[in-house]
Amino acid sequence: MMETDPVPERSHEWPVKRLRFSIISNPVRSEVADRPEDDLVSFVPMEAVGEFGELDASQERQIADVYTGYTYFAEGDVVVAKITPCFENGKGAVATGLCNGVGFGTTELHVLRAEVGISNRWLYYLTVSEPFRRIGESEMLGAGGQKRVPEDFIKDFRVGVPEFEEQEQIANFLDWKTGQIDTLIAKKRALIERLKEKRLAVITQAVTKGLVPDTSLRDSCIPWLGSIPVHWKTPPLSYRYSVELGKMLDEKRITRDALVPYLRNVDVQWDSINFDDLPEMDISEAEYDRYTVASGDILVCEGGEVGRCAIVHETSSVIGFQKALHRLRPLASDEDPRFMYYSLFWAASSGIFNIESASTIAHLTAEQLRRYRLPQPSFGEQQEIARFLDQQQGKWSRLLLKAAEAIEQLLEYRSALITAVVTGKLDVPRHDIHATA
Repeated sequence: MMETDPVPERSHEWPVKRLRFSIISNPVRSEVADRPEDDLVSFVPMEAVGEFGELDASQERQIADVYTGYTYFAEGDVVVAKITPCFENGKGAVATGLCNGVGFGTTELHVLRAEVGISNRWLYYLTVSEPFRRIGESEMLGAGGQKRVPEDFIKDFRVGVPEFEEQEQIANFLDWKTGQIDTLIAKKRALIERLKEKRLAVITQAVTKGLVPDTSLRDSCIPWLGSIPVHWKTPPLSYRYSVELGKMLDEKRITRDALVPYLRNVDVQWDSINFDDLPEMDISEAEYDRYTVASGDILVCEGGEVGRCAIVHETSSVIGFQKALHRLRPLASDEDPRFMYYSLFWAASSGIFNIESASTIAHLTAEQLRRYRLPQPSFGEQQEIARFLDQQQGKWSRLLLKAAEAIEQLLEYRSALITAVVTGKLDVPRHDIHATA
């Protein structure tokens, strides 16, 4: 956690107003109706709006191409994502650097224009404060991934509004403090990336070259694999493991007497499987061998993060798996699933599954997976490599967890600071303001 000066409690109250009296909500595009059709303006899709106030205005389009069907805003307006989960994640920004001072973007944005006496930067910080996001989430309309914050919530949101000068002081202070916090978060995230790169480098060396330094190598005759130890083999995966895709879920043909809990893509993370509160599907006893898992099986994601996998450990109950997953089961006792897990981690993380595909793989079919030729050391070497990598994995996991926890603490502090200052619960230390001038 970063060192911070204590911020004193407020000594006075601000007049409370509804935002409708301080902003123009979603200004009309007719403001730019007289612009030439070939005028360039900034185009802002949702991915160009960040969670820390960033807005990438570098994309440009002719105004005629975006005038209809997109959200209009102008230089200095505040944009706020209105759809879940972008709203909850804090996506929003002050629109600056717009081409010709005009922007059009995704329809999933609300636009707030500060009226006279309102600082747009203070307004932005208000929109990322905890009360605004929490109450806005509770007011969302729609279902599932299509829930949106209504415009009336923004107009009716009640907040204490300080004088303009104090709003600017608050914005200056928060620019400064959040800048410090964001720098620390960026450093922690860079550390995580370096740790992941180191982990991949160690795993790559171990599963493709072994643990013996200066071992004799030979050409594997596989371009993306290169040289391997002379005594290692590279048979197709189908010679080593059975590869079976899970059962297709068919809710129309469910037999209530044959319901079995089943694993989905989302339940399989790297080296971790969720067995809690699983849904159920129809799998008869005759299908158990084909569509259920056993200890030592490896489950591999067919889509999404292609190749993400984990080993099934001890399980005493019947558990199926859906078609979004491949089940790899050793064909002989001289295969160590832990070594195969690390081999698949290397292949997925290095983009190996994409190299032999005509295009970027969206789905890893069973036929493709069976054909892959991954390094095969002796059983003893597989065990030794797996033990070594398990030890290293423990160190990496602790370091990654520590960095992730530090980021979470910084994010919590950032959110709490913004909320406390922008809502008037804490005073801005005036001696710090000059640092942002």
